[in-house]
Amino acid sequence: AGRFEVNVDGKAIGTIDQYGPNRGAPKQWDFAGLGTGAHTLTLTLLPDRADPSKGNWVNVTAFEVTP
Repeated sequence: AGRFEVNVDGKAIGTIDQYGPNRGAPKQWDFAGLGTGAHTLTLTLLPDRADPSKGNWVNVTAFEVTP
């Protein structure tokens, strides 16, 4: 798998690399501190990747929004 940048409301808040020795294992990332109201989430696939990785893709199963 590859790497992607996470943006909320046009601001980069993190880069996630899905390559790793535990391929296929469930992973979870939490981002907190957003105010109330509508927000825009953008995930951008990055062209670079870990050398041993065989591709540039990401797997997203679900999003959970909590108050």
